[in-house]
Amino acid sequence: MLRTVPEAPPDNKPAAFLPAFVAAITRPPKASRGRFILAMCVALTADLLFWWLGEALPVVTDFAVAFVLALCLGGFSVELLAACIAEATPGVGLLPAWSVAVPILWARANAARRGREAAARR
Repeated sequence: MLRTVPEAPPDNKPAAFLPAFVAAITRPPKASRGRFILAMCVALTADLLFWWLGEALPVVTDFAVAFVLALCLGGFSVELLAACIAEATPGVGLLPAWSVAVPILWARANAARRGREAAARR
């Protein structure tokens, strides 16, 4: 005899995913200084490799670098998305987009940390 488990009622909030996704990719990273240094090393290595090999690498390597940087920094962000799109675009991929995105994320994280510290002092 086959037992069936009652299904959960359908969730009637499909649009609730979009605000949560936008909030997740726009929040500043909370990575440590060592993780930012690791991310910068990965970004510099990727940019040097992409510059040296030119457009010979497939787009999958850009996605792999974005994935590794997201792991280093604790999540995906808008800056990494912009860098991934720039690196995947033919011709634009020779610019050091990864090496620009990581310091921008570092600055956003420091500004958020200073804001939290200032709010805690009040």
